[in-house]
Amino acid sequence: MNRILRYVAFFLILFGGYYIFSCFNFYGIKEEGGHNKKVKIGIIQAIEHPALNRNREGLIAGLTQKGYLTQGDNVNTVIHWESAQANPSLAAQIAQKFMGQQMDVVVTLGTLPSQAMLQTRHTQNQTKKPFIVYSSVTDPKQAQLLEESYVVGVSNYVPSLQQFEFIKKICPSVQTIGIIYNPGDPNSQSLVRDMNDGAKKLKLKLILAQAHNTSGVVTAARSILEKVDCFFINNDNTALSAFQTIVAVAREVKKPVFTSDVELMNEGAFGSLGPDQYELGQQTSDLVDRALKGDVFEKGKVFYPSKVESHTHSKEPH
Repeated sequence: MNRILRYVAFFLILFGGYYIFSCFNFYGIKEEGGHNKKVKIGIIQAIEHPALNRNREGLIAGLTQKGYLTQGDNVNTVIHWESAQANPSLAAQIAQKFMGQQMDVVVTLGTLPSQAMLQTRHTQNQTKKPFIVYSSVTDPKQAQLLEESYVVGVSNYVPSLQQFEFIKKICPSVQTIGIIYNPGDPNSQSLVRDMNDGAKKLKLKLILAQAHNTSGVVTAARSILEKVDCFFINNDNTALSAFQTIVAVAREVKKPVFTSDVELMNEGAFGSLGPDQYELGQQTSDLVDRALKGDVFEKGKVFYPSKVESHTHSKEPH
């Protein structure tokens, strides 16, 4: 009799445990109607250029390594990716779309979509989701991304002073540096202030040229071409998207172009100092994973690049 009771107790525990476990999938998302509820992740990219593209690749690779599968027999995740094309109105539309699709997490690559997603969630007064994870935002404080506990992310910030010290090390004769930026981008406005401070400490002169969109970059570059010793393109998405145009203009008078985007060494940059964007994407995937598992983040917490790289070409620009 005791043996029978032990068997009954064993099977009750076994099937009871199975029932409890079966109510949740690997990521803690409850099943609905007997089917696993797939994790839904939205990605809004500010604009397409090599740095943000590599960031996105690292993000998706990192999620795959953690078991968030979008292909094969064990699909448990749906990822929706869209580009805002540097357009604030389009960024807002995508954010609203993702809200309607009830994403579990929205990853925002760049300042523009990060602000759009946060503003949309505020407007719709959502209290539970989506969780927002930003990446490649240079100044999260200036972008007002530090005021909510459901927002966390990774900055791509490398101090401008460090950038200019790198330029001076490679080209000691440089005294005047040309900067092309979009004045309508809050990220770029913050960078300009930081660059002015860094330049003063090294007694360098900055000459600024504004480009409100990618088509205006070539005009901006030509307007300061004869006034500068080199160009430095910082984390301005407009200028980075038209980087090859800047290089083409600079090569007309054999002036070097430096950048904060290491991915652009194959597109004509003479030197670069910046984070490995693929690694930055993988760092971001860690935060997405933690958010989906219910981790609570300290309000205003910002993570920074785990690795910064420097690259130069051995030959002078030609």
